[in-house]
Parts: sequence; C-alpha cells; structure tokens
Amino acid sequence: MSDNNSRALQQETRRHLLVFGAVALGTILIVLSSFAPLATGVKIPVVLAVAIAQAALVTGFLMHLITEKRMILSSLVLTGILFVALIFLPILSEADQTHHFLLR
Repeated sequence: MSDNNSRALQQETRRHLLVFGAVALGTILIVLSSFAPLATGVKIPVVLAVAIAQAALVTGFLMHLITEKRMILSSLVLTGILFVALIFLPILSEADQTHHFLLR
C-alpha cells in the first residue's frame, strides 16, 4: 500500500515539475519576444498566446481544475472567450481606423 502511495506521489511531483518547467520556459519566451525585432502588432498576439498557455497549465494542473466538474470548466471557457473578445475588440477597432496596425 505504501509503495503505491509513494509511486503516486512521485508521479504527481514529476507532473508538477514539468508544469513548472513549461511555465518557466513560457516566461523566458515572453521576455525574449520583447527583444525580438518584430512589429508591435505581432509581438502582442505572441505574448498573449504564451500567457494564455501558461494560464491554462497553471489552472489545469496546479489548481487541479482539469479534473473538476463540467460546469466549472464551461464557466471558465465562457470567461476565456469573453476575455479574448474584450481584448480583440479594441485591436480590431484600431485596425479599422488605421488600416495598417501590423506595420507599426
């Protein structure tokens, strides 16, 4: 019985360390992208994509929401969709006004 518990603990510890490594790698990617010679209109979506992936890893594995009930996950998905919509509405409005926001 104790052998099964220690094996489960080792697997859980390994999973948490992998998530930690992925989040650390994402943070490094965000910092490196700030120094990349890209237009601002390209940098922002790249940074947001990495940040969303990091948030998904943290909430899914470290907060154990990946095993929660369907209602909690559906409310999180709805929140994410609304958040993305609220982020992209000003970007699309700016694109409509300037017609070349990716070239800045």
